[in-house]
Amino acid sequence: EDVVLMATRRRVMFACPECMSAQEFVAETQSACFLTSYEVNCSTCSWAGTCEPFKVMDVQCRNCQSWWQNVKVEVSGKSWLDVLEATFFCERCQATVTSRSCRVMGFRCGSPACGTMQALICDPWTEDGPAPVLCSACPWAGRAELAAADL
Repeated sequence: EDVVLMATRRRVMFACPECMSAQEFVAETQSACFLTSYEVNCSTCSWAGTCEPFKVMDVQCRNCQSWWQNVKVEVSGKSWLDVLEATFFCERCQATVTSRSCRVMGFRCGSPACGTMQALICDPWTEDGPAPVLCSACPWAGRAELAAADL
């Protein structure tokens, strides 16, 4: 039952129109699609009303390898699968590019002798939290805490 609930719910964000804070909430999907709006409450200013959800993700230009992080993508009325690919204009190479969207996640190696901070390119729906990882600098493998990382 928990697996079914996870498949129909996705963490997205909304921007409060009163205090302008961006906040996360869990959105229920129907037939893999987000609704056009959701009822939410702002935890900062107590505003309550409807919002249009968005997802924050990272994209990389396939041509010049430039990164854009924390890109806001509107998901209202879209399938969560539509977010796995993004088309955008790369200012650096002056081309329209289609690329897989992602989240750059960081973790620290669990070996006390190493402790190297590393970044992984993950699915855009990957959430912060523990995950099995391999260190690229030493033979350590285990569970580490993933969190959004800057490049």
